[in-house]
This record gives sequence, C-alpha cells and structure tokens, in this order.
Amino acid sequence: MKNHHFFILGITFLLFSNSASAQKIKDEEIKFTFHQLPSKPLSATIKNYQSLVIAAYEAKNEELRKEYVVRQNAESARVAEEERTYPARQKEVQDRFDKDMVEYKKLDGTDKLAERMITGNAPKKPVFYELSKPYYREPSLPKYQTTYDYKVLADTYVKLEGFDNLSENAVKISVTLYGFDFTEPRVTSQVVNVIQKGQTQNKTVFSLEYSYRHPMSVKVEAPDGTVLLSNTPQKLNSYTVFKSGTSEKAPTYNRDLLVKDVEQKILQKNLTYIDSLVNDLFGFASIKRTVEINYVKGDDPEFADLKQAFNEFSSHVAQLGNNEKEGLESLKSPIGIWEKALNERKAGDKKARINDDVALALMINLLEGYYLTRDTEKLNALIQQLNKEDLGKTERKRKEGYDLLLADLKKRLAAIPK
Repeated sequence: MKNHHFFILGITFLLFSNSASAQKIKDEEIKFTFHQLPSKPLSATIKNYQSLVIAAYEAKNEELRKEYVVRQNAESARVAEEERTYPARQKEVQDRFDKDMVEYKKLDGTDKLAERMITGNAPKKPVFYELSKPYYREPSLPKYQTTYDYKVLADTYVKLEGFDNLSENAVKISVTLYGFDFTEPRVTSQVVNVIQKGQTQNKTVFSLEYSYRHPMSVKVEAPDGTVLLSNTPQKLNSYTVFKSGTSEKAPTYNRDLLVKDVEQKILQKNLTYIDSLVNDLFGFASIKRTVEINYVKGDDPEFADLKQAFNEFSSHVAQLGNNEKEGLESLKSPIGIWEKALNERKAGDKKARINDDVALALMINLLEGYYLTRDTEKLNALIQQLNKEDLGKTERKRKEGYDLLLADLKKRLAAIPK
C-alpha cells in the first residue's frame, strides 16, 4: 500500500444562497495524487536506494529439507535390506509350511476326532502365506513455510519514492519475513434466540474461527552502513482473528485452502504497510487525496473568475503526481484568483458579489491551495482568520483538520537539512 489516505477535508458547502444576489455555491469532488514530504529526509547527496526481502525462516526450511532427505535415505536403506534378506526369509516360511504339512498328513481320522473332542476344534490344515515384498513408503512431507521470489517481492512492494533503484551510493532497505503463523481452525457454536411464527425459540448456530499473523521487521541503512531505522512493528506481530458468518450446520473446510488465501493477502498487506512506513519517514510518498472545491453555480459572468479558478485548480492538481514542480507553479493562478476575490469581501453586505458566504467558501478553498503549495505562513494566517469567523459545526471540523495538517507540514519542512 502506498500511503493511501483519503482526506475529505475542508471545502464542503452544500448550497449557500444569498437571498438578494442569489449566489449559489456549488461544491464538486476532486481526486488526485500528490507527494508528501518525508518526516526524516535523507541527505541530499543520496539519490538511490536498494531494497531486499529476506525470509528468516528459510534456514528452518533448509533444516527440514535435510531431515526429510535423511528420512528418505533411511527408508531406502530399509527397503534395500529387506530385499536382500527376502529370499532367506521366504525360504524360512516355505520350510515351516512344508514341515507343518508333513505333521498334518500324519494325523489319521482317529487322531483328528480325538483332538476335536479335547479342544472342540478339528486340526486346521496349514495355510501358506507368502511374505509381502518390500516396498518404499514415502516419509510424510515437512510443513514448510512458503518460499517466494524475494527479489520480485522487493521490486514490487518495497520502493523508496522519489529515488532511483540503483546501487551507487544507495540507501539500503531490508525487510525480514518471519513466516505465516496461525492457530488451528475450530468450529464454534452458540445458542441464539430466533422468532419463528411469532414465538421465540432457541437455536444453535455454528461458525469457523482462527487467528493468524505474519510478523515482519524493517531496517534502513545509509550508504555508509549507519542504521537509520530498525523496527519490528507491533501491529504486524499481533494476531488477526477470522470468524466466519453463522450457519445452522457445522461448516466443513479444507484447512490448507482456507489459510493459503489469507496468507497471500496478509503478506501483501504487511509489505505495503512496511513500504508506507519507510516512505513516510524517508521518501516522497504518493498520497491519494479527495477534496471538494466550490464555485458559484450558474453562467453569471460576474462569477466567471471563480469558475475559472475552479477549472484551473482541477486541472493543475492532476499534475502533482507526475510533474510536481510544474503542478505547484500552476496552482499559483487559481490561488491568486481566490485571494483577489477574497479581498473584495464586504462583511455583512448580503448583496455584495463577495458576501460572507462566498468569502467563507473562498477561504476554505484557499486552505487546500496553501496546504498543497506548502505555504505554511499563509495557511497559518488563514486558520487564525477562520478562528474569528462564525463557523458551523461542519466548517469548524474541517478547519480543525487543516490545523493538524499544518502542524504535520511544519514538522516535515523543519526536518529538511539546511
């Protein structure tokens, strides 16, 4: 996962209307991707990174493979020894049978009747049983942890955004997998109350339950070997509980198929979490963002500038993901239009082009503009201005969202090496 945060912040006005000038403020949702500054920037001399995924359990897998080969060899040796001694053992069986038959044939009718009277059973005729020929019994397979193409995992899930995947003077990112772990699935039952034909009855229902985890750790090292990060996230070490829906019959399941799908999903999820953690600290993480920007609805040429600003903003933020420098420069135009319009505000004059409702919409639009262009001075001043405004509950909550964003942005800017 890249750091997929969906901020639906600020800028929602369902429809403000001015009874005198009939302004109707329309909001529209805009989705885009922008790059977040790192909270612990690397030296400006570092332009590259290298990532690798290591499975700590592969050593155990190798031990199990060796033990399995030993058991296979032992079984092969047993079969070989039994094949070597088979003729002699078979001859012993044949000799014993022949001897028994000789003794049996010596018995006449009187002898057989006498034994029946004494034992209740007549002498049994010997039966020849041929020895089973030796055969190889394959030892049970060990329970291996899943092996992956670790280079593919690293190239797919562990990328430092804003840097090239090259070896020269590179920061090294190592992710260690400790293996998929789960409790044995078990069927649970509970008694619930159900209403049937107007009467409450007790009914037993069943569900399937098990817990699982896939612990991982991450280490980031500078080109000179200095450890910048060494972390085993507790979140990845904790078990997740799976519980199926209930049914009136005890569920049947294939244990291996049941956990295999979960294993793949948690592997991808945890690697994405590690990638987000590393990029939040050292990379320029791609953040998916959703906001609502507004303008005055209608074709009134009096508000053509606000519609122009909306259209320009929508277009320019789409550039931030691929061409941030150009996108940020282009945002100056819609921000300038909003600032100019806001300066026209006539507080308390509902008939004014920029009345209090329109001014409030412009200010919240500008919060987003200042945040994206990382203009903390103007963003802070605007937040202070909004603190003096008569805000509704929704507007106040959105303003508070920008309070948090401003604090985070200041920390990230302050961390940039001077």
